[in-house]
Amino acid sequence: QGRLATVAPELREKAALAAAVRRAAEAGLARDPSLYLNDYLLARWHNDVAGLPRLHRLMARCAFGVRLSGSHREALRHAKRAVETGPDKLLCHYELSRTYVAVGERALGRRHAEAALQSPVEELNSHLFLQAARDLLQ
Repeated sequence: QGRLATVAPELREKAALAAAVRRAAEAGLARDPSLYLNDYLLARWHNDVAGLPRLHRLMARCAFGVRLSGSHREALRHAKRAVETGPDKLLCHYELSRTYVAVGERALGRRHAEAALQSPVEELNSHLFLQAARDLLQ
């Protein structure tokens, strides 16, 4: 659902999918707080939503009844927990690096981007995160 939300052509569909992703990640976190993936998803969700223009968030709420309220502070909390529970996971370090940069902590962001580059590549998407970490370091 998360990937679909990024490519959905209509704002209504994007908003509905984004809300579903958040609910699923929160439910997963409630079931198993030790699973890094739920905190990673919530960190990414908060980062992505916090980066949306206010007008888009307002439109989602007024037109479609979907409340998208993400914050970099919440992203930071979840990204830190994702790294704690998945210390060797490339995507967790990358999301924490992205979050630190978003809140103005560039040095910490660089540190976690470098950690991402040292993490094992476990899946096809890891290559995307590797490139994103390299881009962050430039």
